[in-house]
Amino acid sequence: MIAYGGALRLGTIAVMLAACLPAKAEPLPPELADFDRALSFRDPLLVSVIRSYGVQNRFALIPNQLEIKKRSDGSPDMTLYYDPNIPGGYLTLNVKVGLDKERLDTVQDEIRQFEKDAQFSIMEPLLSTFHIGTPGTEAGKAIIRETTVIGPNEFAVTFTVDDLFRRIFLVPSSHLSDFFSIRYEGTYRGVIRDDNGTPKIGTRVYSIGSSYGGACTLHPSVAFNLQTHREGCVYPNYYRGLVRSIQKELKRLKLLKSASDGIYGPETHGAIQRFQSKIKVIPDGLPTNDLLESLKTSVDGCCTT
Repeated sequence: MIAYGGALRLGTIAVMLAACLPAKAEPLPPELADFDRALSFRDPLLVSVIRSYGVQNRFALIPNQLEIKKRSDGSPDMTLYYDPNIPGGYLTLNVKVGLDKERLDTVQDEIRQFEKDAQFSIMEPLLSTFHIGTPGTEAGKAIIRETTVIGPNEFAVTFTVDDLFRRIFLVPSSHLSDFFSIRYEGTYRGVIRDDNGTPKIGTRVYSIGSSYGGACTLHPSVAFNLQTHREGCVYPNYYRGLVRSIQKELKRLKLLKSASDGIYGPETHGAIQRFQSKIKVIPDGLPTNDLLESLKTSVDGCCTT
């Protein structure tokens, strides 16, 4: 009985000791990106390349390019909706997150110089977040109303704009400078390390961004008046003397049929665009002194003396 009792006590102690030991850590998936093993290159390529945790020849790529998608007619896939009688408006745009092809080719060629059988994959985010920077909004951040996934790494984003943004966007010259920005943050899953250097599964955030201007003079479909159901810019009151002189030259070249009244509107805008297209400059339709000089030296509407 003494032996039996001793064996029982030892068994109880063994069970208690086993319960106190830490559970054995599950092995980390070898295909996960190891965020502490990012590669560097001879020249700055602005591409984040990360070696996988347990597969030597596998590399993960983080998207480095953000762009507004193009419609079939070449116009940017965005539209400002506004009502002249209501402050502000809202802008919808479709954006794509991806990799710059030229830089991607350079990265892959350089890696294959030391890893001939290298395999590449583009990382998919766990979470996608957008930030819109606009003039006039508090802290430069616009209020995003909705974000929808419309395809692989493609998103539809709608955000509210104020009066200042709307006025700038609707000016015919708004394409000449960038005045709002889009920043994308992707949260990715991979291997990180704690303070003791022990690897574990965690997340990292990578961000990319770009700046844009308006385009209503080049692509009227990007601005839509909810009251009149008309597309295009809002024409400002340019100096009538300059506009009248431009109109006279346009009439001489048979590019304008309406009167030379000094009022800049759709007909004058369109006539200027036709002339600019003929002389192969950006057809923004803006009445400028440089345009007037080009018109004066033009013989038949397509050439200069």
